[in-house]
Amino acid sequence: MCSAEYAGLLLAFQVFILDELVARGFCQIQAKTFGIPVPIPVCDGSTVQVECLTGERLGVNVTWKVQLKDVPLASLPDLHDIEEALVGKDLIGRFTDLIQSGGFQLHLDSKTFPADTSIYFLQGDRFGTSPRTWFGCLEGFRQVLATSDATQDALGCVKCPEGSYFQKEICIPCPVGFYQEQAGSMACIPCPMGRTTISPGAFSHMHCVTECQRSEAGLQCDQDGQYRASQRDRDSGKAFCVDGEGRRLLWSETESPLSDSQCLMMRKFEKAPESQVILSASVTVGGGPKVPGSESPLLQCFIGSGEVSGNWGLLDQREALTWVQTHIGVFGGDPRRVTLAADRGGADVASIHLLTTRAADSRLFRRVMLMGGSAFSPAAVISQERAQQQAAALAEEVSCPTSSTQEMVSCLRQKPASVLNDAQTKLLAVSGPFHYWGPVVDGQYLREAPARALQRAPRAKVDLLIGSSQDDGLINRAKAVKQFEESQGRTSSKTAFYQALQNSLGGEDADAGVQAAATWYYSVQHSADEYASFSRALENATRDYFITCPVIDMASHWARRARGNVFMYHAPESYGHSSLDLLADVQYAFGLPFYPACNGQFTLEEKGLSLKIMQFFSNFIRSGNPNYPHEFSRKAPEFAAPWPDFIPRAGGENYKELSVLLPNGQGLKSADCSFWSKYIPSLKAEAADEAKHGLSAESEEDDGPVNSGLVGEPGSKSYSK
Repeated sequence: MCSAEYAGLLLAFQVFILDELVARGFCQIQAKTFGIPVPIPVCDGSTVQVECLTGERLGVNVTWKVQLKDVPLASLPDLHDIEEALVGKDLIGRFTDLIQSGGFQLHLDSKTFPADTSIYFLQGDRFGTSPRTWFGCLEGFRQVLATSDATQDALGCVKCPEGSYFQKEICIPCPVGFYQEQAGSMACIPCPMGRTTISPGAFSHMHCVTECQRSEAGLQCDQDGQYRASQRDRDSGKAFCVDGEGRRLLWSETESPLSDSQCLMMRKFEKAPESQVILSASVTVGGGPKVPGSESPLLQCFIGSGEVSGNWGLLDQREALTWVQTHIGVFGGDPRRVTLAADRGGADVASIHLLTTRAADSRLFRRVMLMGGSAFSPAAVISQERAQQQAAALAEEVSCPTSSTQEMVSCLRQKPASVLNDAQTKLLAVSGPFHYWGPVVDGQYLREAPARALQRAPRAKVDLLIGSSQDDGLINRAKAVKQFEESQGRTSSKTAFYQALQNSLGGEDADAGVQAAATWYYSVQHSADEYASFSRALENATRDYFITCPVIDMASHWARRARGNVFMYHAPESYGHSSLDLLADVQYAFGLPFYPACNGQFTLEEKGLSLKIMQFFSNFIRSGNPNYPHEFSRKAPEFAAPWPDFIPRAGGENYKELSVLLPNGQGLKSADCSFWSKYIPSLKAEAADEAKHGLSAESEEDDGPVNSGLVGEPGSKSYSK
């Protein structure tokens, strides 16, 4: 019974046994008040305790409790009457008869677990053959002499003070590393990881300090209490770096000021020459849009050439996942239940791991959360030709040679990261923010295009939670481009900026016909006096094309071909705080409303919504289903309507809307996505066919009007609206 098959299920047995006691009437005693039966509860969450005795036997301890304030004085006037009601034939006596008769059985998982007919009664530090009762203080109180000035009630009980916890009728000071701010508590609270208290009996979370905060070396701490990477000697005035444990890097001492980012870079080396040039770098690992300011082009390094094969960003992520598989058990985690999560452009890249045989075969993760991105996005993967063109354009911008790939890469590696980021941002200000660096089909890690890789059923079961936010889109992801243009003094021409955004319509293989059709469908008519309506229409078009519709396609495809659960969500526009860098789904799923720095920015209603969304997401991480906290759970959530599975068929395509009532919906943006998935491909095919058969006609009709590639309006807008 305590074998690996039932490991971790002791809590489940505890719950089921308590339910059985309630069902059989063993959780209350009956008393009469003025001739009317009055039930008095005698069970609570601590009534049943289960532990392993041997590999095949469980030990069950049952303790019935009753508070004197719950007992009607007219029915049970003295303590003897109360004791008789507990140990008599109506409760413990009847329970003893049931156990000894062999009639107590528990049915679980299609199996029957009979109770042993032997029963023992705890009497102090030994077992006896008959039950007994004892009287004491409420939990959280300790007994004192009745003559004490601290007496608070007739039993001579006083509440355990702050900085202590109650155990076995005594108050124990919180040990070092723990604190308790509430009097009468049953346990102390551990300090956050990396913090501890200086002495026992801490009564405030402020007593939890880091090594830096309790150090007497006079080093500066950052806002999180950790050692600042850059320090300054108070006596000499020289700047120097320290490692994560506050040890000085002697070779880093300099008269010039040092920044934290420079010292963080220097921590990676045991020793560096005094003439070493320290370059600043700004790198975000994980989610976020792949726009300038978030990643260095060479750190992403999706160049895709013979000299530089590329996809180093993907390979770094795979190594990180491999490290988790190897070491997560040391931290109490389960390597068989790893969840990979990413948002925005990071989700585009992370979803590629679902398509690679190495990641699937090695079972690096069991579940995936993609927030605002997928492998179906036109921006998820770029061609090798475009990667090489972008590398050449970047090289020219920073005055590097382009005739030789080897010389170009060598030159780029010598450029400061800030110079590369500024140059890349300038290029994106012309091409549009969705034309960033991305993975390439290198024939090694990513062996084929996502569209082809997705045609094969995955070898391993992977649960997927995927969704999008209405606040996401091209304008949001173009903020870094716009801010860069403003910093360069180029703010006079909004037309040029929005033209760069409009260039993104259609993706890497965009043509005039696609842009014309999208302009017509989304009403992206540009007027110098109507930038608000123009930008909103452009935002809708690019959001559908690059984000929302690919997310829906990914959910539909994974539900049809994979063996895992698939759940989808959508965050409406009215939720979230645009002043924050994170979008609504990330804000609420990761509890931003409760972050101290955001105090006062979220309403109580929004905090309540965040709690519910966090519950859904944490359930998915634990069980693969947002409705259940455990894989064996079957009770639907009570705080909101259950989250339905995504079903890829008519009447399906279910999703959860992340708004106050957390309603369910169907067919998210079906009309708009039909425009991109059905009309645009047919338009491209028609244009290609006309181009193929129209060459001879073009040579014979040189005097006719020239078609610039724009197609006429495809009829009435009733197509899908």
